[in-house]
Amino acid sequence: RTTIAPIRGVANVADNPGLEDAVGLYIDGVYRPRNGVSFNDLGELNDIEILKGPQGTLFGKNTIAGVIQITTKRPSFTFGAQAEASVQNYNGYGGSISVTGPIVPDKVAIRLYVADRQRDGYVPVVQSGGAHIPDQNDEHVFTTRDQILFQFNDDLDLNIIGDYSQRRYHFCIAVDFQNGTPATIQNLVFPGTVPNPVSPNNRTAYLNRSLQDLITEKGISGEAHWKTPWFGGATLTTITSYRDSKENVGGDTDTTLADILYSEPA
Repeated sequence: RTTIAPIRGVANVADNPGLEDAVGLYIDGVYRPRNGVSFNDLGELNDIEILKGPQGTLFGKNTIAGVIQITTKRPSFTFGAQAEASVQNYNGYGGSISVTGPIVPDKVAIRLYVADRQRDGYVPVVQSGGAHIPDQNDEHVFTTRDQILFQFNDDLDLNIIGDYSQRRYHFCIAVDFQNGTPATIQNLVFPGTVPNPVSPNNRTAYLNRSLQDLITEKGISGEAHWKTPWFGGATLTTITSYRDSKENVGGDTDTTLADILYSEPA
């Protein structure tokens, strides 16, 4: 959720959801106001354009630093398929599959894409009794992006895209590597809730609540092209879209075994 894509070093801070990015990001012609809910699995790509800013004349607001345009491959009237799989440490695995082809020859074609990626966390946790907190900084991501293309005639077509993604993380945990008087005072009030002394090489977290982040994003768009009989056959393009993004985040704010500060997911 804190992903940013600066152009020539210009960008907004990523951890403030109230700020729209200085770099305009467009995926298949649809504006994404936050980089953090944009860089998901997109399937097979057609092209990526990087336009230096400002681009306010052509692309409107929030394009001070420039524009990134990503275009995915449209459905094809020739059958095709592509798949990939990966494995990694921490029980990590992932894979995706993309299939395209005609439904009605020369009239209707589809492209279906599904991806799933999973990985256990790599930061072990010392936790209070009764808690069930997994190792932190894991990854659980599912994405689907599906298209249907209507080729009405040689001059008119309509491509409809629907996508859904869910990303779930136990993430961004802080670990103690240097403590002082505050840790001593805390252990007097809440014994054994924070490591003191602690090694500079410590890589273990102390939690009584898991930090978690759940991001869901979905949308639908339609892009139509009409080759008009005017201006030497000029093409009229229209794009209409609806998007919805939600984030549910919470956890152990004080990152110790003492239940001092925490935020509950909604």
